Amino acid sequence: MSRRQVDPVGALYADVLGEAAWDQGGETLLREVGDAITALGQAWGSERSMRAFFLSAMVPAEKKREALARLLEPMPPLVRHFMRLLMRRGRGRIVDRVAIAFEDYMDRKLGRVQVTLTTATPIEDAQKEAWIADLRAATGKEPVLHTEVKPELIAGAVLQVGDTIADGSARRRLNEFKARVRERGKHALQA
Repeated sequence: MSRRQVDPVGALYADVLGEAAWDQGGETLLREVGDAITALGQAWGSERSMRAFFLSAMVPAEKKREALARLLEPMPPLVRHFMRLLMRRGRGRIVDRVAIAFEDYMDRKLGRVQVTLTTATPIEDAQKEAWIADLRAATGKEPVLHTEVKPELIAGAVLQVGDTIADGSARRRLNEFKARVRERGKHALQA
């Protein structure tokens, strides 16, 4: 989905990690690795002090290794090995980009499509399931539905599937109506 900008270097590492996970444990390990990498990427992106610690030249390498071992202890061995390799190669600063690229890899490997459904009010679980079923039928892929609520839409929905956006909101229709009224007004004044 275009909300995710995939970095080429992050994609290279993500693809190698994804293939290793797939070869070693199929879909089960791929999903476990995906969960772990996503958690690490989110922490790396949001925890400034963690980034500063691991990227600082002032922190001894041994302290970084110890902290990394504690951080990675509950994660699959493949993720622990991968992260140690990433840090040894001086690529620690791209952890969040690897996480984004890994989600993209999983989408391709598992036949998924990222979908964002934005509505004016929250939707019920039954409505979400109906959207998922319709999207599955329309795309032939497994939709991963993200929902957002924006009251300024007034009513209707905006659907983003990959890079395609379908805007069925009342706000859009009102804006189109205003534009038609303005255009007609210009023509009426010119006549």
